[in-house]
Amino acid sequence: MKPRSLGVERLPQTKTYQCLSCDSVAHHKGLCRSCTQYDESGTVLKPVQRTRLNADGSVWEVPDNRIRPAAVTVDTLRAHRKAQKKLSKKQRAKAKAQQKAMADAMKKEMEAKVAIETQEDGSVLIGESEEE
Repeated sequence: MKPRSLGVERLPQTKTYQCLSCDSVAHHKGLCRSCTQYDESGTVLKPVQRTRLNADGSVWEVPDNRIRPAAVTVDTLRAHRKAQKKLSKKQRAKAKAQQKAMADAMKKEMEAKVAIETQEDGSVLIGESEEE
């Protein structure tokens, strides 16, 4: 069962290709068989390519803002597999200990900063004021 969007079933758009010299229309791209010149052995001498059309019959142009997926390399494939791997109990414990150590270090650093900024009367100085 196909999902419907807003009660309207969307049919896939069939691509149409047209030979610009003889105006024959086909639903597959490639060479126009009637306009392309061949030799006796069937080798192409002068190819005539079909052109893709829009739904209104105008010539289709490739949009400039298309997002092309990045090429999948061996390194990216390995990185994805490594990222998907579950950590073992020892690795999880080690990562948790590192996070706790980092949080403690950040907390001590913040406390040291606040201690430096406190005044003699216990108030905290926020920003600087210039007195003339």
